[in-house]
Amino acid sequence: MRRISLLTLSAILVASSPAHAQQTMPPASPTIGASGGLGAGIVVPIGALSDNHAAGYTLSGLIDFSAAEQPFSFRAELILQHFDKKGNAPAETDNMNIWSIGASLLARTPK
Repeated sequence: MRRISLLTLSAILVASSPAHAQQTMPPASPTIGASGGLGAGIVVPIGALSDNHAAGYTLSGLIDFSAAEQPFSFRAELILQHFDKKGNAPAETDNMNIWSIGASLLARTPK
């Protein structure tokens, strides 16, 4: 137990050292214009949705608009989550699609 405590204390001291704090973060996106990304994964229903729906998949996409010397960028995201109905679900139950859309204004440190 004492060894774990000493390792944890050492890690905290190293992480909070002045040399580490002086490092500068690069801009979030050094490009001018739009950049994008895609994502996919497994999604698990929770709450009442899990009563009649099984695990499904999620698909997402984003577009980031930025300028090289600006301290901010704008991001738009679109997410689809799909859940199939379970075999023992009531007859009137359908597969479930959940669409999400979001927008963010991201602050970043200029060069």
